[in-house]
Amino acid sequence: MQTLSLSCALIIPVLASRVPHFGPNFVPSTQENMNGEYPFSTTPGGTPGLFPKRYRDYPGGVESFDVYTPPMSTLYSQVWWKPLAPTDLPAEIVKKYNGSAMAIVGWEIDQVRRTPDGDVSVPISACYNHHYVSQMIGADASF
Repeated sequence: MQTLSLSCALIIPVLASRVPHFGPNFVPSTQENMNGEYPFSTTPGGTPGLFPKRYRDYPGGVESFDVYTPPMSTLYSQVWWKPLAPTDLPAEIVKKYNGSAMAIVGWEIDQVRRTPDGDVSVPISACYNHHYVSQMIGADASF
């Protein structure tokens, strides 16, 4: 059985030339990116190196949280053709941003096997997922 582990990096949408104040309970992440540094190409005529390659290097910092989908179970050569059930964001994140905006500046995905000793990443050769789709909506919105 495998589960998608989604790691989201958040930042309030106030980035400007100054470092925003995120409140007294904000603790910026010091974690490494799940998938390493992100390479960015420079816009022609632009200045290279202005966009952080690690979430923890954003001005003022970011916070992160993990979300796990319901389990998916397949056998060798089987294809999964159905959407997963909706997954709630952590209650503390919902409470913190209730009635306000939340900017997601990063979204990393890992397929894992959940074990008593912790999560184990599933090699891409064991379960290749190239049709991943995600949707996120606010409390009073619907599709």
